[in-house]
Amino acid sequence: MKTAAGIIVLVLVCSRAWAGESLWVLDSKSSEAAFAFSSTLHDVKGSVGEYEGYLDFEQTLRSAAGQGIFSVSSMTTGNAMRDRKMKNMFESERFPKITYRFDTASLPESGQGQTELRGRLMIRDVTRVLPISVDVIRENHAISFTGETDIRLNDFNLKAPSVLGLIKVDDRVHVKFKIVYQEK
Repeated sequence: MKTAAGIIVLVLVCSRAWAGESLWVLDSKSSEAAFAFSSTLHDVKGSVGEYEGYLDFEQTLRSAAGQGIFSVSSMTTGNAMRDRKMKNMFESERFPKITYRFDTASLPESGQGQTELRGRLMIRDVTRVLPISVDVIRENHAISFTGETDIRLNDFNLKAPSVLGLIKVDDRVHVKFKIVYQEK
């Protein structure tokens, strides 16, 4: 069975190479994602620790599609009680991943540039269109996307947490990221 699976993978990789397509993988060590939101008493910053994904180039390496998958359980604000409430809001046991998938991005041949990722964000069981403008850096065998965007919790049927109805979390979450893909 392992031999058959190996042959299938080899055929897929070779067919991509023959077609002039290239698959790159998300480099989790070089990537970073952070979020921030406000509450009645203070502003809160957090980060995501685990992610994975791919970038699929078309033949000329000037256009790509891809995705980033972020682990909800790896999201942290540095406050254990707040982190538990956040993970409960996301229903992390049932929906452990947040996925951003984009269909097409025009890319510079080399160096730096800007593009818009035309994609969809899936949180829990809700998917919304979310275009994001990003700075692109292409060097050696790596490409990075750096950007930021705002997400409204209500858009994903999420209710912002509160404490005794007095301390409330704002519906808007600001997300900043630098995602790096390496040629495989």
